[in-house]
Amino acid sequence: MSQILEHVDPALDDNGGSRGIGTLLHRLPQQGTGADRRPEVLSDGGRNGSMDVITEATATP
Repeated sequence: MSQILEHVDPALDDNGGSRGIGTLLHRLPQQGTGADRRPEVLSDGGRNGSMDVITEATATP
């Protein structure tokens, strides 16, 4: 992940995105992707559970 970030960092800096992308890339190994989490969310709460997860993930504090 760090090699990818190093490669794209100059372009991200030019466009104001390096901080956000860096945070996401560092979080990815611990939390996985949406595709990684989807089966568990669906089995636990079905479609409504999925909507709750989406709402929580996209809500602004």
